[in-house]
Amino acid sequence: MIGTMVDSSEHDDEADASDDRARTTAERRPDDRGDDSRHAPADDSTARLDAALRLLQEAVFAARGGGPLAPTSDDPTRLGGCGLGAGPNLDVAVLGAGASETARAAAAFLWPAGLDESRAARVREVIAGWVKRQDGLDRRRNHFIKDFRGEHGFDRTTYSDEIRAAYEHGVEAVNADNRARHVEAAHAVLSA
Repeated sequence: MIGTMVDSSEHDDEADASDDRARTTAERRPDDRGDDSRHAPADDSTARLDAALRLLQEAVFAARGGGPLAPTSDDPTRLGGCGLGAGPNLDVAVLGAGASETARAAAAFLWPAGLDESRAARVREVIAGWVKRQDGLDRRRNHFIKDFRGEHGFDRTTYSDEIRAAYEHGVEAVNADNRARHVEAAHAVLSA
């Protein structure tokens, strides 16, 4: 398994794969990568944070129409050249009717008694803010990659060790910022 050193004589990969298939998307934590950490019991605050992270991910996915945003033009230079289109659709349902199964499960876990309209409005506002911010973070990552490739070439196999390290460091810096902002937004959902 990726990221886990396992002695194959002590681990049944086929049974583990079956276990992964049996778990629904709503049951998986955002950081589920197939390692055994998912079997460790999570305290309530960690479980709530994980549910808020899932809810935010679902909002971004829904805002993209189930996939990457489609360009609104055949000329990508008009859109900044990052391939993410004109922007996210902020009029998406992530609470209540129309929400995905994963979003409904996360919301039911977070608010088993439901939300009054005032709190639901605050949660929707936080989610809309996250969707916009995530769109900007995705564009930032895409622009970094585009600019880096423009300077050093598209084929990373031709990069020197120094250039490859700079590329990986740059992408990781953007991704680390994205992860930190995602957690901040999840805390905002929980406190809305």
